[in-house]
Amino acid sequence: MFHANLQHTGRSSSYAGPLVPALAWSYQAADAVASSPVWGLDGSIYVGSDDQLLYAFSSTGAVAWSYATALAISSSPATDTAGEVYVGSQDRNFYAFNSLGGLAWSYAHPGNGAEDYWKSSPSISETGEIYLQARTRLLALSSIGSMAWSYRTGDASYAHPSSPAVGTDGRIFWGTGAGDYGKKLYALNSNRSLAWSYTTGGTLYSSPAVAADSRVFIGCYDDRVYAFTSAGALSWSYLTGGDVHSSAAIGDSGEVYIGSRDSNVYAFTSAGALSWSYASDAAGIDSSLAIGTNGCCTWGLRTT
Repeated sequence: MFHANLQHTGRSSSYAGPLVPALAWSYQAADAVASSPVWGLDGSIYVGSDDQLLYAFSSTGAVAWSYATALAISSSPATDTAGEVYVGSQDRNFYAFNSLGGLAWSYAHPGNGAEDYWKSSPSISETGEIYLQARTRLLALSSIGSMAWSYRTGDASYAHPSSPAVGTDGRIFWGTGAGDYGKKLYALNSNRSLAWSYTTGGTLYSSPAVAADSRVFIGCYDDRVYAFTSAGALSWSYLTGGDVHSSAAIGDSGEVYIGSRDSNVYAFTSAGALSWSYASDAAGIDSSLAIGTNGCCTWGLRTT
């Protein structure tokens, strides 16, 4: 089931809005929806499903179009300023569509192992390059679907979901898991040279959140939330009660919001002090958090 809002709402003590928003609409997909939705410039909503379909919904919940791939879509889509939609599938193809659902191009995963499929979600630079993680390396694709360049990070035994993030200075950040090069957060300069890397105590399923001043926040399977300076120095870390699969959101005031598999949502000041935590009634929180214009923090729940 895909809902047009999320299941619970956290709030700071200064927010007086409702804890549970009204449901605008929902759609019953034929299988689980692990992909996160993304908004298009025209108000359309795009999301993938384990039923092998990429869906495009109007703002009122009607299915505008869908596209069938050969296997599940757990990767989240991305859209660019021209209205094109990009998403990877477990059928090992990465797809680009126009806003009407026409296939513009596809790109086959460069690996040939069982785990060489697209689980990472794409990020798009201001120059139109598309970045995504292909298990053993970071790939950059051109807007017409050819590989512009790649950066090898070592061997990994599984498809990795940590999605790249692009900073305002053009640097690219992403996390990796087990492999020859260990469990690292990478920062790559716009000229493709390594700016810095940091080895954590666990796999980085979480995707980096990058502040306007290039500070970086990421969750880790060593139960910690990490914060780094622009230069790659560890600024602070916080030990939660479970693995941190969720990706962080950064508020207008610099506060950092993130969920943990200990079922709590945490809010930190930019200096790392705990502002508040919210104990949910779920088995854990894997979804990424989003901050509304009213300061309301929303997230989805793990129920098993």
